[in-house]
Amino acid sequence: MENENQPIPQPTQPAPITDPIAPAKPPAQSSGGNTSGQGSSAAVPEEVKGWSWGGFFLTWIWWGLFNSVWWSFFLVVIIPQPFINVILGVKGRELAWKYKRWESVEQFKLSQRKWDIAGVVLLVISLVILIIIVIELIAINPVAKIQEFQEQQLQ
Repeated sequence: MENENQPIPQPTQPAPITDPIAPAKPPAQSSGGNTSGQGSSAAVPEEVKGWSWGGFFLTWIWWGLFNSVWWSFFLVVIIPQPFINVILGVKGRELAWKYKRWESVEQFKLSQRKWDIAGVVLLVISLVILIIIVIELIAINPVAKIQEFQEQQLQ
């Protein structure tokens, strides 16, 4: 009868095992606090989202490297370049926030603005070079010169 009054011992849960090499990241904060650099599960502030001209025009070459979006390098092998440009244009800012640690939203916006300016400058330079090449080809008119040369050879 003495045993009936004693509580039955409950089994204890073993302590969770933590990985010493890759410890778990703290959970992403849904509001308040800086969630940058916490990986794919990080909450992205609304003011960070938007189109990225730097991601679109500079893609993996510079933008992916400096914003710690490493997988953009591997996508070049798998997905044709124009699709990469669109993906990084649409999601670039969010990816840069998730995969690189930033001091603040203001620092992030300043950095991305510089990348946007660099991307647009690259676009303008590329368009100017393309226009110069087209004008040169029209001015040279290689088809007419070839025909003229062939007519001279026949005479």
